[in-house]
Amino acid sequence: MFIKIFNKLKILIWNRGVKMLWDCLWIRKNEFHKSLSLDVEALSQMDNGQREAYMKNLAIRRQAAHEKDLLQPFE
Repeated sequence: MFIKIFNKLKILIWNRGVKMLWDCLWIRKNEFHKSLSLDVEALSQMDNGQREAYMKNLAIRRQAAHEKDLLQPFE
């Protein structure tokens, strides 16, 4: 019982809060960065409006990373 409550609190505070804010701080160097992956745990604790906002934000961040990736020379 305690473990389920702890896991739910972790998802609410970390995945849906701190981690999402941290991932939005800067544009990643490449579009395949792990911060641009879908966070299923965070999505499981969101209502429909929050999911829609999360998906829009993720799409914007992925597009920005893609454009930044295109501007970098091949290594």
